Amino acid sequence: MQLVINTYGSYLRKKGNCFLVRKEDKVFEVSVSKVDSIFPRMQSSLPWITNNIDIVFLDSYGDPYGRVWHPKLGSTTLIS
Repeated sequence: MQLVINTYGSYLRKKGNCFLVRKEDKVFEVSVSKVDSIFPRMQSSLPWITNNIDIVFLDSYGDPYGRVWHPKLGSTTLIS
């Protein structure tokens, strides 16, 4: 399942083994095991995305467990 969040003012959080998408008083809940990908539609440009800065998520020990990066090809990809 693809989870598409395209309503302005919505936010996503995880509670137990479920994702909760909330917009004001409306809540949509879906099991984490059913979600293959999440597509948040941004209403405005995010400075770290437009400047090709990746985001690394760290666990409580400081070890990386997830990453978000710009889809633009970087210098490593362009070297042949």
